[in-house]
Amino acid sequence: MRITLIGFVLLLGSTVAAVWMKSKNSNEDIAAKSAKQVPVQNPTVKDSTNHSTDKNSISEVSKIEETPEKKELKTSNKKAPKKSAIDNVAAAILPSAQASDEPVEKTQSKTSEKKQEIMPDDSKATVVAPKKLEKKNTDKPSEKASDEEVVAAGDEVDKEISDEVSTSDAAPQLTGNLANLTGGGKGKKLTGNVEFGASTDLKPFTDQTKASLSSLFIRPRYQLTRNYALQGTLWFDKGLTGGQENLVRDTRVGIAKTPTKLLKGLLLAPNITATLPTSEFSRRNQRLNAGIEFNPTLIYQPNSLTTVFYTPRMRVNLHEYTTTETDRVNTQYQFTQLLGVSYSLSNKWTVTPILLFTDRWSYEGTQIDPTYLTILEMRYQLDRKKYISFGTLTGGSLYDAQVGPDQNIEIFDENSTSIYANIGILF
Repeated sequence: MRITLIGFVLLLGSTVAAVWMKSKNSNEDIAAKSAKQVPVQNPTVKDSTNHSTDKNSISEVSKIEETPEKKELKTSNKKAPKKSAIDNVAAAILPSAQASDEPVEKTQSKTSEKKQEIMPDDSKATVVAPKKLEKKNTDKPSEKASDEEVVAAGDEVDKEISDEVSTSDAAPQLTGNLANLTGGGKGKKLTGNVEFGASTDLKPFTDQTKASLSSLFIRPRYQLTRNYALQGTLWFDKGLTGGQENLVRDTRVGIAKTPTKLLKGLLLAPNITATLPTSEFSRRNQRLNAGIEFNPTLIYQPNSLTTVFYTPRMRVNLHEYTTTETDRVNTQYQFTQLLGVSYSLSNKWTVTPILLFTDRWSYEGTQIDPTYLTILEMRYQLDRKKYISFGTLTGGSLYDAQVGPDQNIEIFDENSTSIYANIGILF
């Protein structure tokens, strides 16, 4: 009995052990099968069809898989940015972009003629693109660089003549340069324009001090090389009111360089100009021997209709004496800042406001009263060779003898404003 009980216990123990071992093995098999059924996720591979995949994970994977070769391929496949109108203009003007010796005038349009007012003319580097643009958009304002000869726009009245601003003198000289076109025939090296104008102040005709003048300007230009041109200005006045004499003004001769592109839409057009004392006032009163000036004009064109220009003019005068024959101090150094904006209203009309500041110093180093001049001009292009311009000029001193420095700038003042009108012809 005891032996039978012991055998039963052993049989029961072995049975329990066998069941436990079988259960353990079964659990391990189930776990192994489950592990085989669950896919192992690769951190660098994502299923593109799995819409629940995190976007950030996808971007990370793409970054991991992207090789330098693929980056170079993407970079090489990018399209080049389209060039704007001003890029085409600048490219046509720059010497490096010139591969053709075709004369300028074969493709020259009204737009390109006006563009040359601010850009020294290159007989082999005139813009072709604006001509095509003007044909395609005849019902819209044509592309213009400006209606100003910025490089020569500093032909304003020499304020060292007196401490007061003479707008009657400034009117024909300044406005003439605003319309200083350089047209010309086919293949001609000698080009330029002739301009006739008149100016007057707003005083009544019965006033003995009223100043009215008629003026004649001749502006020849000769292309020396592909990049440099010789230009000049001859100026003659005839008095229209009593007491005014016929005058020959100072002659200006300069060397202008073809504009250089600095940035997109930004050009540099420098020139060096000498003033020769051909006027009686400069010779006999001021005893001027000569004047030398440097004009590094900056031209910015944000779009095809607008041109912004800035000229910091630095000038030094060479006089025989430090004072004039009428005991006024002569100006040795002069710094003029010219800022203007030209906007094309249409194919024919252009409006141009200009502001000038002038600082002067005597031979003793004393600063002479600073002055300003404002110009408001409208211009109308009659045809390819003829134009008219008219506007107002208002100038004055920035120093009041009674109260000291005066920063007020006036656009119109019946006591100091002059009006003018000019008509020009290209040759």
